[in-house]
Amino acid sequence: MSANLLELPEVVMRKILKKLDFQSIQILRKVSISFRKAIDDLRPDSELHAAAIWITESGDIRVHYDPDYGEDIEICYKNHEEGCIVMTKNNGKVLVNEDYSERALEDFGLVIRNQKSVLKSFQIYRRHRKGNFDGFLDILRNNVLEKKKIRTRELEMECCNQRNILAVLPYLDPKEFLELRIRRVENECILEVSELAKLEIWKRLRVVSLENCFILAADIQYFTHFRRSQVIVKEVTPNDLLAMKKKLLQENPEFLEFHLHFETFLDRPKLFEAWGTPEEPGTTWYFKIPDSEFLIEVDFQENRVLFTRYPLKWFEGKRRIQ
Repeated sequence: MSANLLELPEVVMRKILKKLDFQSIQILRKVSISFRKAIDDLRPDSELHAAAIWITESGDIRVHYDPDYGEDIEICYKNHEEGCIVMTKNNGKVLVNEDYSERALEDFGLVIRNQKSVLKSFQIYRRHRKGNFDGFLDILRNNVLEKKKIRTRELEMECCNQRNILAVLPYLDPKEFLELRIRRVENECILEVSELAKLEIWKRLRVVSLENCFILAADIQYFTHFRRSQVIVKEVTPNDLLAMKKKLLQENPEFLEFHLHFETFLDRPKLFEAWGTPEEPGTTWYFKIPDSEFLIEVDFQENRVLFTRYPLKWFEGKRRIQ
């Protein structure tokens, strides 16, 4: 049966594969080495909506595919005394003398190389704290990302440091990439971003959100060109906010929203001295954006300050605008 199917003309095989959903093609690839080679040579479109790689608490690797059509599929790769074991929802198979992380990323790379449309989201999650995450990302970069840049609108990543992000970010297609979400896996750590800020793809980003990680107050400058951003710093000063306001007013015509969270604010009276008495209720100031029909609202609260752009006409005659 399989031999007859493999002898079909290429055009017929392509039509057959086009009728199958992503999960069916992945199952068919595992029938035999001959099937796998034939399918891989034809490179049927993966047609994915999103993809995610999880390093679990036990150190296993789970790759989750969310196709445009059909059910989601998750493949688990585990270390095994004879090599590795590959498990899907309904079955498992031992691959002798194969490294489980290399097998996982080789399979993932093939799927991504066959992806013709833009992913909505690509996610990398690290729940295993003791494994060699740097080594894993090196394999991902060398075996997958350097061969074809991933076309995705969003990257969501759990990581430890700037080096981890640098292993992935430069290898995403900058024409499609819009949003970066970073979550640190260790608490109370400072995330350096100076090298990231030098990347062209960083300069083209529209939205950046950092969770569970602090940046240096001096690095806030690297986030003021985004449309939307969210960052956390240990302490912030009036001078930091004055510099932010200046950049947002004068240098970022596409700015929409900036969330700045902090643990300590130093010298609050100096801020009131610079900006005057805020609007009541709350602690809010309004600043007109030069040569535009918009303003920036600065809403200052106990542990955060929110900069937001609004149409000027919404507040004219109702608020004191500087």
